[in-house]
This record gives sequence, structure tokens and C-alpha cells, in this order.
Amino acid sequence: MKSSLYDWDMLIQVNGEERLLSELAPIIPCPHCQETFAVGNFKQHLIDKHGWKELYGSTK
Repeated sequence: MKSSLYDWDMLIQVNGEERLLSELAPIIPCPHCQETFAVGNFKQHLIDKHGWKELYGSTK
């Protein structure tokens, strides 16, 4: 398991490979819709656009 220094970091799949968001900074693609985001906005995008509030709660 990869570990990160950042509390906001998360593990995602990119081209079939597990990567930390912080490794892809500063701009990353959403694996669900392919929009691109600054790393700090990615978790909020997952909550707002893909219904992940149950998993993450609110980041506001």
C-alpha cells in the first residue's frame, strides 16, 4: 500500500496502475468523466458530480 504525507491524498487507478493523487499533481483527470482538476479540487468533484458523499462526507 502506498502512503502519502498529505491528509487529502487518495489512491486512484490511472491506466490500470494505482497512483496517489499527489503523484499526478498539479492537474489530474477524473477516471469517471475525464474532466481535469487541480488536485485540491478532485475530492469535491467526486462528491458533487459522482455521488461519493457517502464515502467521503462533506469537504466544505
